[in-house]
Amino acid sequence: MVDLGTLGGNYSAAVAVNDRGQVAGQSSTPGNAEIHAFLWTSGGGMVDIGTLGGFGSSVFALSNSGQVVGTSNIAGNSAFHGFSWTAAGGMVDLGTLGGTNSIAVDVSDTGQVVGYSDISPFTVLAHAFSWTAAGGMVDLDTTEGHTSGANAVNESGQVVGAKEARGASGGRAFSWTPGGGFVDLGTLGGRSSAAIDVNDSGEVVGGSDTTLIPIDGVGLSPRAFTWTATRGLTDLGTLGGRYSQANDISNAGQVVGFSETTREFEAHAFSWTPSSGMVDLGTLGGIFSQAVAVNDGGLVVGFSQLADAPQSIVHATVWLPAPTVASALDALLSQITAYGLPKGLTQALTVKIEGARASWARGRGPAAINQIDSFIHQVDAQRGKALTDAQAETLVRMATIVVQAIRADAPGG
Repeated sequence: MVDLGTLGGNYSAAVAVNDRGQVAGQSSTPGNAEIHAFLWTSGGGMVDIGTLGGFGSSVFALSNSGQVVGTSNIAGNSAFHGFSWTAAGGMVDLGTLGGTNSIAVDVSDTGQVVGYSDISPFTVLAHAFSWTAAGGMVDLDTTEGHTSGANAVNESGQVVGAKEARGASGGRAFSWTPGGGFVDLGTLGGRSSAAIDVNDSGEVVGGSDTTLIPIDGVGLSPRAFTWTATRGLTDLGTLGGRYSQANDISNAGQVVGFSETTREFEAHAFSWTPSSGMVDLGTLGGIFSQAVAVNDGGLVVGFSQLADAPQSIVHATVWLPAPTVASALDALLSQITAYGLPKGLTQALTVKIEGARASWARGRGPAAINQIDSFIHQVDAQRGKALTDAQAETLVRMATIVVQAIRADAPGG
């Protein structure tokens, strides 16, 4: 796990990652005055991408081309609108379907954006929309009296989300295609379900109630699911608790989300594959974490509570795939960059990491381990000084992963 830090405040959350390793999310600014959308790269760290003129913005998705979508308060803070951001064009207001507010939730690599928008200032109904730079915002739901929202779109233009009839007790997961329109995906036995993501092969993930009857008198317990047109809904289970939620699926079929553990009210991020089932990804020391997105290389992003921190204090988090020595060293370097430490300390720590890399490349595993041990000693010496306890703990833990990778791999591998 890698802590990406913040834009200067106490809070941050990563919600999207692309196949280039770029990460997007939102973070509180210095003094916790506002929350702004960010784009993070290993070379540039966390960059504030601003707002539509209001006091806050949030990210929901990121394409492989680096297009970011989400929602932002507009000037005057009287409403919030969906936005599309690119490095070349900046932040573009997507408007609404005639109402006051809108939210952009996902974007494909072709630039198709989906989400939901109020359809009139005089009604609470919202409809799923599709937006392109050429065609603008189009209402996907022409059924009168329904509320719907689009949560994801794949490269073929298949859109998934949830749709609820006026007066109904719960929404139902749907899949929409230009040729077939809306298809109800059903539930796992309860009243409600929602489709959260879809990959390019058309496999859908989300969450569904499993029963019509409240459990233990505290309400329904939703479960993560996958759906395909051939096999329908499949319950992915939990990490031992009552509920789970799937948030994203890669083209390789890796599903990520969060689940209650065997400890009541403790929820951890998970990764699920057909071969390994549901795996607990752990936390940064607190009692909860959530995996929000995964790329096709197995890089998972989300957020986690820190050790001994209030529940409101979470940081954007990256879970790395099973590391090689090279990837573990790269992650360690990225973490140092993200912390923005004093120049001298950054250089001293970087020299030790690069020294370990050079020793490993020459087949000198023990020497590489000695250099990482020296790195750990320097980090411990700066604990409570240039490094907070939480930063020091993260660096020591990541350095330990490097040592484990060196010992596990063949020398010089």
